[in-house]
Order: sequence, then C-alpha cells, then structure tokens
Amino acid sequence: MNRKTFDLLLYLIDHRTQVVTKDELLTAVWPDQIVEESNLSQHVFLLRKALSRHESKRKMIETVAGRGYRFVAPLEITPSEENQSLVFKERRSITRVTLEEQIDEDPATIAPASRAETPAKGFTARSQRLLLAAGVLVLIAGLGWFGWTQWQHWLDRTGGPPVQIVLAPLAGTTGDTILDHTLLDALRTDLSQSPFVSVVPSTTVTTTLKQMKRAPDDPMDAATARELCERTNSQAVLNGTLARDGEQFLVTEEATNCVDGATLVAAKREVTRAEDLPGTIDRLTGILRQKLGESRRSIERFSVPIAPADTASLEALKAYSQAKRLSEQGKRSESVGLLKQAISYDPNFGSAYYDLAMNYSSTGDNAGSRKALEKAYSLRDSVGPLMKINITGRYESIVTGDLYAAERDYHAWIALYPRLASAWNNLFIVQRALGEQAEAVVSVQHALALRPKYLGLFTNLADAQLASGDAKSARATCERAIALGVDGDLIRMTLFVTAVAQGDAALLQAERDWAASHPDSPYFILAEGELATSQGRFAEARRFIDQGAEILRHQGFSEAAASLTKSYGANFIVAGDTADGVALLKSAPVDPEEGTEVLGLAQMGNQNEATKILGDELSKRPNDTLWRSWFGPAIRGEIALTSNKPLDAIAALEPTRTLDGRSNDMAVRRGSAYLAGGQPLSAEAEFRKALAKPFLEPLSLTQPLAWLGLARALAAEGRRPQAAEAYEHFLALWSRADSKAVFLTEAKQELAALRATPASR
Repeated sequence: MNRKTFDLLLYLIDHRTQVVTKDELLTAVWPDQIVEESNLSQHVFLLRKALSRHESKRKMIETVAGRGYRFVAPLEITPSEENQSLVFKERRSITRVTLEEQIDEDPATIAPASRAETPAKGFTARSQRLLLAAGVLVLIAGLGWFGWTQWQHWLDRTGGPPVQIVLAPLAGTTGDTILDHTLLDALRTDLSQSPFVSVVPSTTVTTTLKQMKRAPDDPMDAATARELCERTNSQAVLNGTLARDGEQFLVTEEATNCVDGATLVAAKREVTRAEDLPGTIDRLTGILRQKLGESRRSIERFSVPIAPADTASLEALKAYSQAKRLSEQGKRSESVGLLKQAISYDPNFGSAYYDLAMNYSSTGDNAGSRKALEKAYSLRDSVGPLMKINITGRYESIVTGDLYAAERDYHAWIALYPRLASAWNNLFIVQRALGEQAEAVVSVQHALALRPKYLGLFTNLADAQLASGDAKSARATCERAIALGVDGDLIRMTLFVTAVAQGDAALLQAERDWAASHPDSPYFILAEGELATSQGRFAEARRFIDQGAEILRHQGFSEAAASLTKSYGANFIVAGDTADGVALLKSAPVDPEEGTEVLGLAQMGNQNEATKILGDELSKRPNDTLWRSWFGPAIRGEIALTSNKPLDAIAALEPTRTLDGRSNDMAVRRGSAYLAGGQPLSAEAEFRKALAKPFLEPLSLTQPLAWLGLARALAAEGRRPQAAEAYEHFLALWSRADSKAVFLTEAKQELAALRATPASR
C-alpha cells in the first residue's frame, strides 16, 4: 500500500461513524493540491484490493451512491501499554506521522549539591553516552534504510521498455492436437497477465497473414513469424517446442529478435505427466517475463498460475481453449457448447463463465449473459488480476448497470494495464453509453494504436468521431481501414451513415454499389431500413428489416435478429406507423431487461405491463444508470402523456438531461411534453437542442421529428413565417414518405391551415 492509500484508510477509520464525502477526502488526503476525482477512485480501488486479501473476506469499504465512502468493518482499539518509552503523535497532516522519544528520569536520583557544584562534568558524561547511542541508532537506521531502498529498487528494476511479442505455434506435439492448442492458449493467457509483455492478438495475426497472402492455418515458419513481427511493430517472436519421449515431456520457449532472428531469452522445463503441462507453462512464463525485462515485483503482483488457480482440470482447460478458437472464428453457438462442457468438468471455472457470458451477449441472449456474469463475478477471486478486473467491469456495466462504477473500474484497469486494447475499448463503450463522446474518441484511439488492424476498433472510432460532429475524420478513419485491407459490413455501414450525415450523394451511391456486390451484409441492409424509417418510407423499411433479420438468422444470430426487429417496431410506433410497429414489436416476446422494448410496450398502450416491468427492473438493479436516468423516465413520461398529464411527463423526463450526450431522443420527448403542457418556448428550446446535433444520430427519427415539433412550437408562439419554414424542413426530409404516413398528412394540413389564416395585426 502506498502512502496516500494508507492515509485514505486512516481518514476513513477516524471518521467511521459517518459517510465521508469525496470532496472531504480529496481535501484531507491531498491538502493544497488539485487532484481529479478519478485519482481518489483509484486509491479506493487499491485499498479494497489490499483489504480483500484478509481471510475474513469481509466488506471493508462501502460506497454510498451519490455521497461518498464509509469504513464499515468492525474495529478493535487496542489499549495502550503503560510506561511506554516511545510515543506516536499524529500531526495535523495525516501524511506525516512523527516518532518522539521520551526519557523518564527521577529527579531524586540527582543530589542538589552535585547539580550545583558539578553541572558541567555530569552533563558532559551523560551527553557523550547519549550522543554515542544516538550515533549508533542513526547508523543502524541509515544502513537499514539503504538496504531497504536497494531491495525495493531491485524488486522494481526492469530491463528496458515494455515489449510486444508474436506468439508462434508450438513445434512438436503431445500427440493430442487439442492439448497442443490448449498449451499455446495457456501460454497466451499467462502472458496476458503482464502489464510489461503484451502478445499480438490472434485476430491481428490472422488479418496480417491475409495481407501477406497466407492462410491462417498454414504452418508458420521462422521467416513468416519474423515478417509478422515486423508488420505488427513487435520486438520479438516467441517460439516453443514440445518434445515427447514416452511419458516424459520437454517444453522449451525461446524469444528471438524480429530483425535477425537472434535469441534474446530462452527457458526450458521437463515434466513427467501430461496433466502437469499447464503448470509447467506457468513456471516457464514467469522465467520468460523476468528475462524479457519485467520487474520481480510486477511478476509477483500480476501472476496467478492458470492451472491451480482457475481450473485444475486439464479436460476443462482443453474445452475452454477450443471454445476460444471457435469464438474468434465467429462460431458462437459451437463455442457456447464447449464452454458449457468446460464448466461441467469444473463448475468453478471462472474464466469459462466469463467467456460464456460474452458469447451469449454476442448472440443477443442478454438474460443468459447476465446469469453467466453473475457466476463469474462470484468466482472472481479464483482468476488472474486481469480477468478479475475484466469480470468486475463487465459485471458493473451489464449486471448492476452502474455505468459510473464501470467507468471507474476501467480507469483502474487502464492504470494497471495501459497497453491493453480491450481495457481502452471497454472504457469507450461505457463512455458512449454515458454520452461522453469526446472522451470516447480518445479512448478508442488508444485502443486502435495498440491493435492497429482490428476492424471493430476502426468502426468504433468512426462512430464516435461522427457522434462528436467530426464527419470528416469519421470518413477518413473508414477509408484508412479499407486501405489497410480491414474492410467489411460494419465499415461500409459506417461510411453509409457518414454519407447520409454529409449529404454526399456520390459516397452514398458508392457504398450502395458495394452492398449490392455483398448481399450477405446484414448490418448495411438494416442501416438502409433505419434510414427509410426516418424518412417515413415504412413499406420499404419493412422489406429491409425482414431481409436483414433473415440474414442474421441464417448466420446463427437468431437472438440478435429478434432483438433488432423489436427495436425497429418501437421506432415505427414513434414515427406514427403504429400498426406495423406493434406487429414488429410482437414478433417475439418482449425482453424485460431491454429498456427500448419496454418503452415500446408503453407506446403501444400496454402501460400496466410496462410499469410493472420498470418496477421489477429497478428493484433488481437499483443502481442501473440507464434504467434510472434514461429508460425509466422515458417510460414514466410516455405513460403520463398518454394519460393527458403533460406536467407529470415534464417532471418525469427531467433526469434524462444528465445523459443528453448519448442521444437526441430525450430532448425531442421533453419538447413534446412541453408542447402538450402549453409551454411552447420551452418546447422550442428542446427541439433546437436536438437539431443542433445532427451528427449524433444521422439515421435517427429525431431530426425530422424535431423539425416537426419546432414548427408546432413556433406556430403556438404566433411566429408564422418561422413555423412555415420549419414545416418545409420536415416535408423536405419526408419528401419520399409513404403517401398515407400520419405525420406527413398532419404536417401538410397544419402548414396549409397556417398559410390560410390571415395574420393578426
């Protein structure tokens, strides 16, 4: 524990009878300094981590939402011993604790005469003894301090800057192909714990091999591995050999220079049983990390042996390894089956539960994902530190829904592993959900710098740049990805959205031409459906939605297809096409954990059911950020408007302002509530707020609906020319709308009535 973390503990203990606010802690622990709140959160994280090692596993530090922290563990005060010669005194600054020596002397032992007659002689002899003793103590303390500092320096000493390596397949075999792959994955997992040594992700290796005109499954010779190393800006290739002689195994690992193939470090181990091979990989990894330059303290701190700590079952580890490989190939259903098999071998396999949760999430099975994450979270102390932080962050963002807690977790993760792309990308996801678009751009840029050829990161960066209003950079990001050979459905969909945002007809046509030659691109087709919906072209939108959903089902993503179909149904209802919207929303059972679907229930008139689900979800996850500040207020506001209680709707929607950066939707809803409540000036302000951020959601309904709402607000204010202009904007956006579209008909009638009414004097 460092000094500041210890100071934090002291202050919390001293004020244990109360909740200590964050501002109070910042002032007490960092007096006369300007410190970010994230610094405090990191020290709380480190303090909890240190205290969690206590055998009792008792909760020590409690977070009181919206207020601060409180020390909640039972505390024993040990009575001070009598006649102590050393007394500790706490100064005002708790960062400096002084040690004073008290010397108790009996005045009666000193005769008055001797004190009067020979003061100088007595004082000199005593002073000499004290000085000698003090000198010896100072010397001992100095030597101790010097030894301690040298020891700490030795523990923290590194052999240079952090390194990135390419992990080559193991040469030689055990005779069991699955076990060979498992051992390679175990080595990758062990190395992933290190904040000093990073491994080029397998997805990057696959992409780079394609650029080299090589198949990912082709044998990787030394020349190929060295070229991979240079193309990925790595420093070394890690080559492994596995020799078998009867029941004996010899495992050797060697790191070679990318440029000339010279050996940098090497280590080897012998083992007599196949079951002991994962443990041997653990020990080899520790040796390699130290030889590559990682400090002893870092290795000790970030090194949990994968064999005994996560699973002791070799069969479970083999199934887990197979599942990861299938997941990387997009075969989620097969991966789920193998992960369940791994868990059947070892019911306490925390990493397997986490991967199961991620696979469920990718296939749209949110309930299954949450259940698996809850189990992984209960087993978090059995996994390595990197996996533990990963589980904790995902648990906060998906299970509890506390996005602010998840954001703090990911910041702590990045502080420990600043060169881990997944940590930066997870932070990006949370920041986007919170509407922190500019911060999200920075986070995903860090991730992309670490994994420069990963398609998903290019898409994420372009999306965030566009949402921030920088369409030019979003387009440049997509074009850079295509130039690097990182191309696909998601990149083209993002370019399509960018073209819509910029009004670039040539780019729009180019992307549609690409889609025509790639008919199995579901997300591009669904983006066309979203654009058609926002323009009132419901019949055409329905065809796109059905087509995209069918492709997803054919590719094995039935849950995702059902979820997307229902979300489009909710959009149809908002756009005025209630009949088709209800049909789409009812195409599959409503998922009570999906706020958009529950809001759709309220919009289609099932208010009692929506209210019950809302109460259940808030009861299960009282700290869920989106349910408390987004979907919950929206559902209450919708019900209030339907019940002709616009003032109640205005009050219900107020909490959504904190998350306005994520979408224009709530600004439009608040504008509609103000308009219904006879407050056109306030309504105008909300609609203009949505119109001021057209790049936030270029395919969304919010832009046309904001123009229609603005026209109605201005008309209510009596500003007829401005209202007519706003109506014209809406009609231009819906120029291709279905002739019987409700809002199109209403807008035309309202504009005609506005123009027919003579101006008042």
